[in-house]
Amino acid sequence: MSIITSPVLLISIPVMLFIYPLSFYLYYKWLKNSPKEFWLILFANVLLGFGFSTVSTIFVRFLSDDIFHTTDVTKLGIYSSVFFGLITLSGIILSPVCDIKGIKQSLKLGTILIITGLLFMSFINNVFFVTLFGFIPFILGTAILFPVFNVAIKRFTNKENITLGFGIFGITAAVGSTLASELYETLYSFSDSIFPIFGFITVSKLAFLISSIFVAPALVLTSFINTDIKENERLFSSIFFRQFAGKIKKQFLKVLSSNIFWKFILIIAVLTFIRMMFFHFNYTLPKYTFRIFGDQIKANKMMLINSMVIGLLVPFIPAFTRRIRSYKMIMIGTGISAISIFLIFLPPQIWSEITNSQIGKFLFSEILNTSARIPEVTGFLVFLIVFSIGEAIWSPRVSQFIVETAPKGQESTYLGLSAIPFFITKFLLGPVSGLLMNSYVPLDEFKMPYDHYPDRNFLWMWIGIISILTPVGLILFRKLQKN
Repeated sequence: MSIITSPVLLISIPVMLFIYPLSFYLYYKWLKNSPKEFWLILFANVLLGFGFSTVSTIFVRFLSDDIFHTTDVTKLGIYSSVFFGLITLSGIILSPVCDIKGIKQSLKLGTILIITGLLFMSFINNVFFVTLFGFIPFILGTAILFPVFNVAIKRFTNKENITLGFGIFGITAAVGSTLASELYETLYSFSDSIFPIFGFITVSKLAFLISSIFVAPALVLTSFINTDIKENERLFSSIFFRQFAGKIKKQFLKVLSSNIFWKFILIIAVLTFIRMMFFHFNYTLPKYTFRIFGDQIKANKMMLINSMVIGLLVPFIPAFTRRIRSYKMIMIGTGISAISIFLIFLPPQIWSEITNSQIGKFLFSEILNTSARIPEVTGFLVFLIVFSIGEAIWSPRVSQFIVETAPKGQESTYLGLSAIPFFITKFLLGPVSGLLMNSYVPLDEFKMPYDHYPDRNFLWMWIGIISILTPVGLILFRKLQKN
């Protein structure tokens, strides 16, 4: 392929030469007068995002190599599911902490707990002690910090630049995640090497140790953050006592007794239908591609399209849409994402020309890393591109919509409770995915794929019908949202 006709180059040149510079100018124009606390929060987000991403990336391998010394997928899957499930559940239960203690104190407490967890995970092999002193502090720290950054973005921006504030917040989160991925790749290039630090330390433990050091400056940053919330209580004055539990209960009752909250949670529940797609990308799509295309096509390679489109669009969409209301952006974005699923139903012949073009050659050779040329796969890739465009529009606006809707002093609690609908739905998604797979792309009696699945598109039809309930519901609830 000529470098002149490279699809990536043809797309990248106008983006890099015009759209990105203009976007960064708009970020600078509208955020340059933001208080120092805004920039400190963003820096802390990079540091703490690095710590969380390191754990989420390495956790299963850490359990396998250092704790259980097994490759039993079921055992590792159950333990890791419980671990990350507890983070979500704890985030819901502890969501009022930021409303009660304030941004500064919550950031400090969460950071201390995360550093503690990372340090103990770096040196302990016993499953009981690493759970007690490593996993639990990390879970609690992450849960406390979950809403802090979103609340801080609202607090340190205004109506004119809040969208740009959330935009740059997303960029910093991506930076932390990327750095964690680089650490993973670098350390595991040493395979199962043991590093002679403090006697011995495995690759996973070294990653946690490095993360604890990387996260530590976030604790220093909290000293320079000043907020307008009452934060004169000592950090641990009531955090472990009944009176603090009473404050959390009182905050929940205050929020739950509000009519605004129940209208809000109904809208958030509607968003669950489109968010189910991320589960299907992680669990349904890999099994589906294997049964339909065999080893020629890998689902994880296909999902690189999603990461590329999101990475390309998210930095500049907020810059050009800051005056558009969050609800409208969510409605438009989810509509694009939901409708995109039905592209799979178009006859494969429609995609033949793209498949055999330079763009198709790039998609299959560079992205999917395969010599195969399958029009049906091209249809899937087009669906993923369009879905990701919609996601780049709606996904960054959800947190902004939540904190904009929540009354002042209740933002953190709203953020935590907003996780309940999807958290409950997660328990249903596994059986639903299994039912769809067994109905339309089942295995034979020897647990092997059949040669042909004539009804396979019906699997995506049901997923599409469920997903489209989100934009339809948002349209129906427009008046509810305004009230």
